[in-house]
Formats: sequence, C-alpha cells, structure tokens
Amino acid sequence: MARPIPLQFTLVEGKQVSQSGFKGRLVQLSEQGAEIQVAEAKALPPELTNLKLNLLLAVRSANGSANSPVKPSVNRSTHQPTNQLPQLSDDLYAKVLDRQPAQNRFRVQFTTVPPSLQDKLDALYRAGVSAVEPAMKGQV
Repeated sequence: MARPIPLQFTLVEGKQVSQSGFKGRLVQLSEQGAEIQVAEAKALPPELTNLKLNLLLAVRSANGSANSPVKPSVNRSTHQPTNQLPQLSDDLYAKVLDRQPAQNRFRVQFTTVPPSLQDKLDALYRAGVSAVEPAMKGQV
C-alpha cells in the first residue's frame, strides 16, 4: 500500500455500537481482512471484538464552494482541481483476530463489506497492497 488509509472505528457489542470512537490507519490488506495501526496501545481493541470501521477516503473537490474548507488548487498541466477532501466510507464490519501491542497494531477479518467498498478494497489488494510503516508518533 503506497500510503496507509486513515480510518475510524467503534466497538460493537450485540447490536449496540459504542459511542466512543478511535482513529487508526489501515496499513496492510489481505483478501479477507486487514492490519490496522493505532497511535497508542490503549486504543487496541480486545481480541474477538466486533468493530464498525469507516475509511477516510479522499474525494476530489469539484470547485471551491463555500462548503469546502480548502481553497481549490489546479494541476497546471491538466487544469483540473487537485484538492482532495476527506469523506467517510460506508460502514465496514470486522472482527479482531489478534493484537500486536509492541507495534500498536491489530488484525481484523472483514465480516460485512458494502458493495461500494468491495471494488476499492479489491483494487488495492490486487495492486500489491502491503505497507510496513514505522510507528505512528500520534499522527492518527
């Protein structure tokens, strides 16, 4: 993976989604799961916990509308807007398989992947997704 994908996650108990959210980064991807890194070990969820994940995806800004917090910039060769504004993905559900506290990482197996994300995850995986990133130093 060229760059880790920022995400947020919440714990799911039964049918209840926790009000507390955590931030992390998807740093490795497999066909059926992923490895996620968090800034601090205290954010690592317990093994076998169900999670609701939302990837923070970049979406191209069409213009510099008043709703946009970022002024648009333009690629000089294509004359197209280059600003990337973040947008949360649809809900993705997963189960925590194991934890690696020394690296502030944990592995998950996807349990429910919305169609809107399946193609993107498949494309990332096929592109040889595998990022080994140094510890995050609070940049999540």
